[in-house]
Amino acid sequence: MSPNDTNFGPLAERFFEQTLDLACVINGERVVRINARWGEVLGWTDDQLLGSPFLDFIHADDHEAMLEQLAVLYAGEPISSFEARYTTVDGDWRVISWSAIPFESGLAMASGRDVTDEHETKAALDRHDGIATTLIQLQTDYIEMGTSRAWWDRALANLLALTESEYGFIGRVEHDDKGAPYLATYVITDIAWNAWSRELYDSFAESGLEFHDPNTLLGATFTTGNAVITDDAPNDPRAGGLPAGHPPLQRYASIPLKSEDGLIGMLGIANREGGYSAKLIAEIEPLVAVLRHIIARDITTRRNAKLVFETASTAEAVRAIFDSTDMLAAMRVIDRVLMLMEPTAQADFLTLDDDQLVLIPVYRGADGARQGAGSASIDRRTCRAMTLGTAHLSAPDGDADSHCAHALPERTTICLPVYSATEEFGLLTVTIPPSTVGTPPGSEQAGARLLPRLERLATALAEITVRSNLSHLSLTDPLTGLPNRAAFIQAINRLVGVGDRQIRPFSVVLIDFDNFKPINDSLGHQAGDEVLIAVGNAMAKTLRQDDIAARIGGDEFAVLLQGRKPNQMSATAERIRAAISATKIAGAEKLTASLGAVLVEGAATSWEEIYRTADLALYAAKHEGRDRLKISEQRLGG
Repeated sequence: MSPNDTNFGPLAERFFEQTLDLACVINGERVVRINARWGEVLGWTDDQLLGSPFLDFIHADDHEAMLEQLAVLYAGEPISSFEARYTTVDGDWRVISWSAIPFESGLAMASGRDVTDEHETKAALDRHDGIATTLIQLQTDYIEMGTSRAWWDRALANLLALTESEYGFIGRVEHDDKGAPYLATYVITDIAWNAWSRELYDSFAESGLEFHDPNTLLGATFTTGNAVITDDAPNDPRAGGLPAGHPPLQRYASIPLKSEDGLIGMLGIANREGGYSAKLIAEIEPLVAVLRHIIARDITTRRNAKLVFETASTAEAVRAIFDSTDMLAAMRVIDRVLMLMEPTAQADFLTLDDDQLVLIPVYRGADGARQGAGSASIDRRTCRAMTLGTAHLSAPDGDADSHCAHALPERTTICLPVYSATEEFGLLTVTIPPSTVGTPPGSEQAGARLLPRLERLATALAEITVRSNLSHLSLTDPLTGLPNRAAFIQAINRLVGVGDRQIRPFSVVLIDFDNFKPINDSLGHQAGDEVLIAVGNAMAKTLRQDDIAARIGGDEFAVLLQGRKPNQMSATAERIRAAISATKIAGAEKLTASLGAVLVEGAATSWEEIYRTADLALYAAKHEGRDRLKISEQRLGG
């Protein structure tokens, strides 16, 4: 039957032609007659609409519901107020509310009303209510926790929910040594898509990722200060492409945050169904204003703190080192100086042992936990600072012939000998890594700016070194150089000894070898010691800077994993297990280990309870066949 064969009678024909609704006759899954309103609302021609099944024009998520409604209709029952999303000729979506009745010869007549504006009005009202609720909650959280990582996580989660976006970020605008702007994120959605991006995200989840490339949609905002709104990100002329494997970016909007000083930050949101508009951005302005205010205050605080360190005497930092009770406290002072002057720089201390400079694992606590990540051992003869007895700078853009042999080619390395009038103690090293995304490596200029201050701090460090030598020995396993049981328990107690305050979740993994005794029996205890050293080094390479690996017994190790989600903890523990299995042992069978882990979510627990729970999981791993990880179903401290 053709559309022209479908006759309704004069009254029905007049309604079909003159109604403001979309009217149609359907046969199965095809439209066989339509009125002019279809082209006005959707933009398609009659031939296009009549030439394909009408499901081709309906959002894929609405197909199943539409087919259910058609089944009701063709069973002889009318349908009413059924809504579905239809695509327009320009790629937008319109929401149509349908009513239909069975007609003659298997046909049905339907009329639909465009209710898109009603939906958008309701969504706007919902966003308005959501913004009011969000502002109250964020202000309450701000009073309680300040701009902690948890606060930024909540702020981003609310931004994404209010804009119905898939992922996004909140960041501030910084400037490099040459004055070029770049974005430093406070928080960014975890969208890692492979091992490389997972490592990058994990490494900088706390400190924030940096984006320097101006030839991207993101860069278009921090270089021009203008908003970016695009519903065709892959083909936008400002797009610079995405790394291989990156999740699809179809729709994107960035919102610049400005103060009297110019651009201070920006918000980015992506993949909202239906796209972004200036109207939507205007609706969330109250939330944007709060974030603008918070970022402005944070930038002012950072700037003032930096000015204090750069204009005031270094004597304050020196006195703080002299007042330190141990090397840990002294290194925290140096960390604070670096955080304000060169946030990506990292300090490590290496103690002198004959002709070897050996890294002391300097552990930070819950307020900034990390483990020294420099070279584990350096021949003092390769270090110009030690051979010349004075501070030395190796920079990628400096004279290559003057580099220390142990300096990494892509990093700026400052070496400062730590000594008194009668004794050499070791070496303080400060490394400045390349920026995290697409920028040149750390420069000689950056190192030179730090050098004078660090020389005075190294002098103060010599005194604390004398005092800390004995306490360091008491907390270090002499064989592996890892923290011993006492040091590990101290680290746990620092985390759980915070009273009722909220703590970052952490995990503890116990590791016990499955077949270590035969190695000692067949190859001797010296070979067994070498295996323990090798395993300790292999484990450390699988961990982030803020994790702690320790030897807490003969062949028993423990690892503290900071801030991991359950799946991340599991992945890290499996890497540890694989690293142990990959350890080469000449003349012995493959070494394997069983691992038991527990997730701690609050401070209401103790080391004894943590150890008991992880040990039960370890026993279960042994019982189930060994060479495996078992995670306790019990979560502690919540």
